[in-house]
Amino acid sequence: MFIESKLRTRIIDSLSWMVKTIEFREDECSGNLDLGTEGVYSPELTRAIELLALLESTPPAPTEQQCRDMAAMMGLPESWGKGYFRTYASQGWCKSNGVPITDIRLHMAKLKSEGVEYGDLSTEAPSVSSSGLTPRQRHILETGR
Repeated sequence: MFIESKLRTRIIDSLSWMVKTIEFREDECSGNLDLGTEGVYSPELTRAIELLALLESTPPAPTEQQCRDMAAMMGLPESWGKGYFRTYASQGWCKSNGVPITDIRLHMAKLKSEGVEYGDLSTEAPSVSSSGLTPRQRHILETGR
């Protein structure tokens, strides 16, 4: 699973500090002065060590620019990469079935071969008429739904 880069760094820093602190306390309480060896740790510390190792071994989530560049390398328009980024970043880098995306390049290639299209996503506000209503708001007023 991908985690945004700044958040990932903060989590790793916090877990590292926690592991070192708890590890020192457990070693101090057990009388083990050799802090470099891994003794019998509490289940919580063991889980924190495993989680820290997992986080350090996984790459951070890709940026929008990386997705755009990857799309361009595959012969797709940059807007496709932008749409890909917006879609999957908003889903927490998971597919629609909830399975985490582990390899962006392979996932993009699969979607390309399936003919998935991402249109140009406009970031502009919806058009507003002279009455100050958007087309959708006018439609609701006119039809009642």
